[in-house]
Amino acid sequence: MGAARTVSLVEPCAELVKDGRPDATVDLVIGQRFDQLRPTMEARRIINQLNEWAAGHPPEQGGLQAQNPEMLKLDPNSLAAARNVTC
Repeated sequence: MGAARTVSLVEPCAELVKDGRPDATVDLVIGQRFDQLRPTMEARRIINQLNEWAAGHPPEQGGLQAQNPEMLKLDPNSLAAARNVTC
């Protein structure tokens, strides 16, 4: 679900549909009049935070990945501001 929520940062008007797939892939279906993504400045800032965190935390290889996970803490107000657009 995290991947879909990340997509919703750059396209907050997208409707998220949980389809039960077993992996983290996300499909983004667009219409003929769609011409580009227009993420807010706050969304860009959060994406940069996510990229910086991911660069310093490569995926675990094997074993129990959930042991002592160091999670990135994002400000809920920043997340709300990033998705606060008129659709």
